[in-house]
Amino acid sequence: MKTAKFFVPVLLGVVLSVSSTTVAQCGGDDGFRNGPCCVPANPTLPIFPTCQVAGRGGTFRDCSLEAQYPTGNLITPVQVLCDYWLMTFNVTSTNWALNNQTVVAKYDRTWREFPTAASPSQVWRFLINTDAVYTINAVAAIGPEVPLSAAAPYNLPVHMFGHIDFVMNCATGSWTCSYSLSHLCPTDMYAAFSARPIPASVAWPRRTYHLVAPQNFNFTAICAAPQGPIFADAERHSTLIPGFPYTCHNESQIASGFLQTVAQNCDCFTPGGFIPPNRNVHQTLQFGLNCGTASVGGSTIPIPPILPTGLRGTVVGTWQNPAGALTYPGNECLTVYLGVLSFNAPCPSPIPPAPFHAVCGVGTVGGYNYALFGSPVVAGVVPQFLDLENMLIIGSPLVPPFTPGLGALFASDEVWSFNM
Repeated sequence: MKTAKFFVPVLLGVVLSVSSTTVAQCGGDDGFRNGPCCVPANPTLPIFPTCQVAGRGGTFRDCSLEAQYPTGNLITPVQVLCDYWLMTFNVTSTNWALNNQTVVAKYDRTWREFPTAASPSQVWRFLINTDAVYTINAVAAIGPEVPLSAAAPYNLPVHMFGHIDFVMNCATGSWTCSYSLSHLCPTDMYAAFSARPIPASVAWPRRTYHLVAPQNFNFTAICAAPQGPIFADAERHSTLIPGFPYTCHNESQIASGFLQTVAQNCDCFTPGGFIPPNRNVHQTLQFGLNCGTASVGGSTIPIPPILPTGLRGTVVGTWQNPAGALTYPGNECLTVYLGVLSFNAPCPSPIPPAPFHAVCGVGTVGGYNYALFGSPVVAGVVPQFLDLENMLIIGSPLVPPFTPGLGALFASDEVWSFNM
């Protein structure tokens, strides 16, 4: 069983030295663009506080909302590497709990938002994943609230991925947070090609499971996934090779690209007459970036029939503020992503990097007026963000670590951040 207890020493085993991190002030960039790309970075990031926030859980069956339930959430972050935090999650519900779960958080990017001109905020986004072990208090929770794999006879950790945003109000210095964790369809998470294949899963009810906070979330809203011309932001590479120091590099700037929706449907449904809502968006992604004198491109790789365009989003729903409220993240649509990218990192490596990447991440559309860091400053009214990381599965002690895969705890040596 691959759990955080095995993951942490394997990840830290690649570390001989760690780039120093200085403390950021609100309104300052993260330091990953303060030098040529591929040069070791000296990031400037805050000390992120514990966040306590009320949330909601939702289960979709055949892409329709089957159940939703309130949750309490306590999140405690601890930095362990230059762009890695381990976060302790405690999530409680009436019928189950996630007690002291180790969530692996890869730092992604930062930007500013303006709920009002006089009260700007700064957001720091992490992409997260965990092998969640459910404590089940009521048998009724299995299925509608708890994945079948978490109960007997499997008793497996449930792999979930998503994001967390830490947000500081620059006027008051107060903090809040927003997060999502998702477990996708059993035909994806427990397929023969996954890290934890379960043949019986093909006959299970087609459900996906989602945890979000804050609690003002509408799971029934099938809102807009990001799409359109890409005009920013960046790609960042890290050295993650056993026997070499873990190193964060400065980022490379995205020069151009396009994210396009090709089709919408429901991939996770039981065939046979019922017409589910179109909660899945199938998209193509193409982009180019500049690193010094080198230009590098990337694109999605179709994997039919699982990923017919190479990138699939699942629209989870939207945060909806009461009239006049300025709660982060505002009126914002959440989409979670799974895909495969063709991409060769521009940074030199002791071992040639893989030419393709299994990826996951989140897309968010809406919220408040925003501004990116850098020169010239990019600003917009309706944020459309897509944030992806590659998935390098941690193998057992008998298997080489850090291989592309799906369905278990993973590390990442690439993150991509796109603005449309």
